[in-house]
Amino acid sequence: MVCLTVLSLLPMHVKRSIGTTGFLHNAGHLTAFAITGIFLLPPRRPGFFDAWRIWPGVLFAISLEWLEAAVYGNAFEWRDVATDTMGLLAVLLVSGIYDLLYAETNR
Repeated sequence: MVCLTVLSLLPMHVKRSIGTTGFLHNAGHLTAFAITGIFLLPPRRPGFFDAWRIWPGVLFAISLEWLEAAVYGNAFEWRDVATDTMGLLAVLLVSGIYDLLYAETNR
């Protein structure tokens, strides 16, 4: 999360030089928050409907976008927050499927 914060607050010319802008921008957000979700969500959960567990990650995404907008005066990007949330939901979905399959094989 510290790395995401630092990366988000880099000046735009630095972001361009390291390639975090452009056509891979959304894929970067999705991947970064999927990885964050792996660390935020416990490995085993009771079921699929524990989506409330992603709220810390969603709040983190909103905070990063707000901070970036406040520091650089750019527009708040809800699309980035939505992409970040999809990354978190993807981890929840894959983990839930894994839990179901694991439970089936251990009956």
